Amino acid sequence: LPPDIDAARAAARRAGAPRAILVTGATGFLGAWLLRDLLDASAAQLLCLVRADDAADGARRLRANLQHYGLWQERYAARLTPLPGDLAAPCLGLTDDDYASVASGADAIVHNGGQVNFLAPYASLAPANVGGTMEVLRLATTGALKAVHMVSTLGVYVSADYLGASVRESDAPPTAASQQGGYNQSKWVAEQLALAARARGVPVALYRPARITGDSGSGSANLGDYFSAWVKGCAQLGMVPDIAGASYDMAPVDHVSAVIARRVLADDGAGGTWHFLNPARLPTSALVDGLRAAGHPVRLADYAAWRDALQRAVAGGEDNALASFAALFPEQADAREPGFDCGATERMAAALGHVCPPADGALFATYLAYMQRQGYLPDAGATPHERACA
Repeated sequence: LPPDIDAARAAARRAGAPRAILVTGATGFLGAWLLRDLLDASAAQLLCLVRADDAADGARRLRANLQHYGLWQERYAARLTPLPGDLAAPCLGLTDDDYASVASGADAIVHNGGQVNFLAPYASLAPANVGGTMEVLRLATTGALKAVHMVSTLGVYVSADYLGASVRESDAPPTAASQQGGYNQSKWVAEQLALAARARGVPVALYRPARITGDSGSGSANLGDYFSAWVKGCAQLGMVPDIAGASYDMAPVDHVSAVIARRVLADDGAGGTWHFLNPARLPTSALVDGLRAAGHPVRLADYAAWRDALQRAVAGGEDNALASFAALFPEQADAREPGFDCGATERMAAALGHVCPPADGALFATYLAYMQRQGYLPDAGATPHERACA
């Protein structure tokens, strides 16, 4: 971390609830719910870093994202200030005037932005994920000191260092060498910067979700993510792999967002490190039952047979939803992963009035219903080949 990023060089933090909050990643999936919750629970002005041609284009993008997930309310418009910029650029790509305005006017930063790509190498992700975090921390120590609420990932613990271990919020991240894939590597490095800034007096709260799934009420979800692709891909193949010990984590976006927003608005400088993983996971049998109940006659299959069917579908040009992830599935299945004890986060959330809805058949049915309403899932009455081509 460069020496200029230090709480000692900043003016004192302003007391009280934040009056203006810089938000990165506002046009993303979690970003939409964070905007909704911050707007509904406060009077703060939200300064939204957005890749856009100009402020008007940025405003359109913010509105469109909220509308896409069914969250837009006209009253939000006056409290959303779009700031055209770029996480991967120096000074976040902001104009000199915008940078000075944020440095002097913002009381807190919600750093939710980044480039998510599980296939890309570290070098292509580092400018946004590492460089962007560096610039956010620098901005936090320019003008009055600002609390930084940074969203990372529990993926940094999915490594050989912690296999078989029970990971708590207080446990240090694994070593750099153990990080798997460019995305987790970039988030690991970004976290190291944030933790170094915390050691220099910057109030940093670190939030590590695992899989964030759709809204627990409406089912509204990011149909471009891996979990949605997994569900659709299995429906298209007509089979689900039977992997010993496998289960599915589903942390509804409305729960994760509500807890983070409440902590941002309290903005007491307490920081902390918080993990979001549903303590009640969906077993494979419940996933199969849910798909069947929704009209998709999937069957449990040996992992090798399932993988072979996926490889043949991809090689045959069938448009399976898992095609872009096919290379990630190894020849031998391995469901081993660290255990996670998120008790501290669960107690903190409960004290705020929030308990994570269980990842059960009812929640999965809500997600399937949304996927079907959106026309995302193939016709339940189609043949396996027709489903693969849907």
